[in-house]
Amino acid sequence: MDATQLTVLGIEQASGLPGVLLWNVSKLWQRQVHAAVAPLGLSSTNATILVTILHLSLDGERISQAVVAGLSNVDIMTTSNALRTLEKKQFITRTMDTVDRRANALVLTPAGHTAATEAVHSIAAAHQQFFDVIADDRAYFSELLSRLLQAHGPDKSVAINDKT
Repeated sequence: MDATQLTVLGIEQASGLPGVLLWNVSKLWQRQVHAAVAPLGLSSTNATILVTILHLSLDGERISQAVVAGLSNVDIMTTSNALRTLEKKQFITRTMDTVDRRANALVLTPAGHTAATEAVHSIAAAHQQFFDVIADDRAYFSELLSRLLQAHGPDKSVAINDKT
């Protein structure tokens, strides 16, 4: 579908397009996660970063800002801001990495471990509630999303407005 075809679509037709539906469901999911972690004093981004650090710490890996940003798929600047917030809340500490002196090593504090664990449970409950409506089709839905990620993921180049 080209731009001319999109402009002649009415709002009723546009609202049924897969991209529009995906956008709207994604926004609803983000609100659901935000509501789930807000009682913990976390934004959804901070919770994502904190849970990512918990996951990496359980694996015994060295944890740096770049690793957290990559695994959580949060851009590096947003990750940096989130880490600053989490450090102020005393959920993490940052110390000079002994292997790479240009990087900081990230470590969960006991309070951070507790908050991350609570966030995991809150997000899991939100996940169950949100996706319960498609419980019978959840595996197929996940398969379709995985196919889209494989086809258009970060290592794939998607040309926008390519006139060639």
